[in-house]
Amino acid sequence: MNVSQADIRRYRQNYIKEQDGIALYRSLAKAEKDPSRADIFERLAAAEEHHSERWAQLLRDNGATVPSYKPGWRILLLGWLSKSIGPQHVLPVVSGFESRDQGAYVGQVEAVGMPASERSHSRTLQTMFKHGKHENASTIVSSERWHRTSYGGSLRAAVWPSSYRGTRTVVSGGVTRLA
Repeated sequence: MNVSQADIRRYRQNYIKEQDGIALYRSLAKAEKDPSRADIFERLAAAEEHHSERWAQLLRDNGATVPSYKPGWRILLLGWLSKSIGPQHVLPVVSGFESRDQGAYVGQVEAVGMPASERSHSRTLQTMFKHGKHENASTIVSSERWHRTSYGGSLRAAVWPSSYRGTRTVVSGGVTRLA
């Protein structure tokens, strides 16, 4: 396969995106007081590590350097918020990232299986949000339905305004979605 410079840039961007996910899930795990929920965040971080390694390997295989990673202000802010007000309150934002990532991977031949994985992560986070701290971990992880959220659009827009430029948040019947 002939890889272009645009492909290398995309691999690097995907790698950084996955590194953001790892850092964020580790922050959520550290802030979570419930050990079973913290374990879910750790498992999500491990899945993101697997994705990250795929992009790193593609970079190495094509003679490119794997970029060093340092969390940006958005990841640091969400980590701080999860420690300050609890992970439960940032879950709608994190779920939105997973939804965004699944769309970004569609059509990337090197991302086989990743859109489905990101969808699964998003559903897991939505279930965690919906059930709060009252649901056991096995029920949350096994859930595959679309779950409703009642807030999060404002926080998401404040943290990632450019990601949603040209979109608006619509709340209808308790469901927050981008339109």
